[in-house]
Amino acid sequence: MRRQMGFTLIELLVVIAILGLLMALLLPAIQRVREASNRMRCASNLRQLAIAAHNYHNTFNFFPYGGKNACDPPVDPNAPAGYCPDTGSGGCCRPVPHSNPDLRTEWSWVYHLLPYLELDSLYRNTNASQVEASVVPVLYCPSRRKPGPPPRCDYAGNIGSGSSHSNDNGVIIHNSRPHRISLDGSIVDGTSNTLLFGEKQVSFRFMTRPGYCCDDNESPFVPGWDADVLRFGNATMAANFASGPPGPDNQHPADLANNNQLSSWRFGSRHVGSFNAVTVDHSVRRIRYSCTPAVFQNLCVRNDMQPVNFNQLE
Repeated sequence: MRRQMGFTLIELLVVIAILGLLMALLLPAIQRVREASNRMRCASNLRQLAIAAHNYHNTFNFFPYGGKNACDPPVDPNAPAGYCPDTGSGGCCRPVPHSNPDLRTEWSWVYHLLPYLELDSLYRNTNASQVEASVVPVLYCPSRRKPGPPPRCDYAGNIGSGSSHSNDNGVIIHNSRPHRISLDGSIVDGTSNTLLFGEKQVSFRFMTRPGYCCDDNESPFVPGWDADVLRFGNATMAANFASGPPGPDNQHPADLANNNQLSSWRFGSRHVGSFNAVTVDHSVRRIRYSCTPAVFQNLCVRNDMQPVNFNQLE
């Protein structure tokens, strides 16, 4: 009588155990390769944004504005009557934190780069609601999320060493004289030593929750002067990059007290250990969370005349 060929139970268990061991060994390597690919795609996104900013600069001879809150002075004379009434409390106007949808000159740098990202049809769309609701894939870091509604942006313009719109030592500005590379010498420290765009820090635990405020909750085209598309860097903030619990997208512990609505004006990322950034000469850099704080501030400030040692940043 012929014996039927097949695996015994013990042989099957041994094979399963070997396969499980191989998977355990290979999975971390696969994840590292995937993350390396995502980081490269993210760096490519930043380079595209920097090239678009240079093409904008070639057209207008300055970099785009950062965006303006509708009722920040000076209020546009074309604003509807009563849109920004006097509060009567010594201030100019009632707060309107986002841009006026009808005044596109006050929209963000993201909107004004659209024609240079081969999205001229979106730029010229006269329906403001449709523009605000549009998803632009180049604005998304694949390590953090896939492109999809609602529209968001994982990258921010460098506004220098402070978040106030009166601060004027970054590259992307509020409503004063825009900066340019030549002629007036706005980028005093040189294009290779000044940050243009970088990834932004977001609370990964809270960004998908309803009511999350206030650095990742608006369309990137009309958030006004807001951390959705703007970030700054100074020595204090750089020193706190890695002060939270281990893992990406850390928040400084002081942020945790804000009614669980974590908001940040820092650069950062979903990547472990560092975030991608691009300088004005469109060179992509990896900035370590453990970088030298004072040198990071020097990178963000365009006119401090201080050298930038990238060995202390990367």
